[in-house]
Amino acid sequence: MSIGLTYDESTVDAVEIAVTGLPVLTAGTATAIVQRSWDGGIRWTTVRGLAEATISGAGAMVAYPSRDYEFRPGYEHTYRAGLVQEIVDTFTRTVASGGWGTADSGAVWTGTASQQSVASGRGVIIHDSAGQTIAPRLAGYPTLDDFTLTATIAADQVSTVAAILQGFRFRAVDSSNHYRADVSWGLSGAATLTLRRVDAGVTTNLEAAALADTYSALEDFRIKIQAEGTTLRAKAWQAADVEPSAWTVETTDDTYAAGEIQAYSRRETGNTNANATTRLDDLTVDTGTPTWLGGSFTSTITPTTDRIWIKSVTRPFQNLQPFVCGYTDRDRSARSALTEVSGRTNAIVHEELMNGGSVTLDLYVNTLANRDLLDWLAASGDVLFVQVPLDCPVPWGYFRLDSTAWRRFRAHGLGRVVTYPLNGCAAPGPDVAAAQATSDTIVALYGDWETLVAAGMDYEQFLELLGTPSEVIVE
Repeated sequence: MSIGLTYDESTVDAVEIAVTGLPVLTAGTATAIVQRSWDGGIRWTTVRGLAEATISGAGAMVAYPSRDYEFRPGYEHTYRAGLVQEIVDTFTRTVASGGWGTADSGAVWTGTASQQSVASGRGVIIHDSAGQTIAPRLAGYPTLDDFTLTATIAADQVSTVAAILQGFRFRAVDSSNHYRADVSWGLSGAATLTLRRVDAGVTTNLEAAALADTYSALEDFRIKIQAEGTTLRAKAWQAADVEPSAWTVETTDDTYAAGEIQAYSRRETGNTNANATTRLDDLTVDTGTPTWLGGSFTSTITPTTDRIWIKSVTRPFQNLQPFVCGYTDRDRSARSALTEVSGRTNAIVHEELMNGGSVTLDLYVNTLANRDLLDWLAASGDVLFVQVPLDCPVPWGYFRLDSTAWRRFRAHGLGRVVTYPLNGCAAPGPDVAAAQATSDTIVALYGDWETLVAAGMDYEQFLELLGTPSEVIVE
């Protein structure tokens, strides 16, 4: 149960990362994530390319190995592994003894088993009397602060005399202290979405708005709830429609910082529907925030190199070690503007940051094959990462290549010099994954040949997964 780091420049210019035995903190689905810092933990960057590994239920998970090509040579790097946990339930199961059973993400629903069931792919709650509240919860799931929840909800009847409420408690300390967002299935098909605070059993309506669409019996609506710090917001819409961009209700409140999420269904006092029923489906709760595990899941390494690399952020199999025979220091140009004003001597400056800077590299190759490799790298159009040894005067960073210009080193020789004019740019975000068109893909996905064969892949199909830069870029 640890994060393991290895680096061998003679094999591949990358830090090899292997995460094993990540403990799922409690019952639920988790996603592995790894970050790097080369400045002592001041700034952290998510390592791209780590295969997401999930497990349902409590236990341990193994993340696929990953390679980090974008380190800074000569600096001590700290890598840390963590988990992002989620709640997921599609209710596609059979529960014979009543209740909702175990969610897709692994935790067991509690509640009133005699009034809860799973039927036709829905979590069903039946209210056999008015004035009744049922609030199923996931046993053992941790308290959450910030999250985004989406679900499908529906009532089996149009309410008569008094409403039926359906939604979710969140940041719930207990049944008497929590926030709640619920849809009031009202009379004549009218529906209202309300954000509420329950404090010591006293309910305060924070924000409410009528939904534009009326509802009918068994008509699916989608509800979305989000908590970010003190900001609470929710929206609801007909499931057949496109999700609206605006939130239906939104407010701020700082009473509760964290707590459980619970499904909520209530048949109001005075309601006369016989066995009023609500239905829940397609529930997802995304925390979006990793829990960093520390201990053996944090490790340090100091990778070094004595070579200059030009690396493709999205296609690392194109990474090259060119011979740099000339370079310029980083030049920057202004993006601000001067406005000459009539009647004034001095112009008005419209201030702006300078651009990311430009660098020009002259790269020498002595074979036509190496010329083609540099040409394919340029043709990819990818963001390039120039990696240099510690204290090397050649500028490093992320760049966009504008154009290339080739010239012969000798009139009749094979040697060529190509000019790479590079413009500084921001590093792509961690959602931009490195595409592997080499055997790395097979290793990451299948592990060994036996597993690949068991998956139904023959040797010809295996070769189709492999590629060369010419196949990927040119063809």
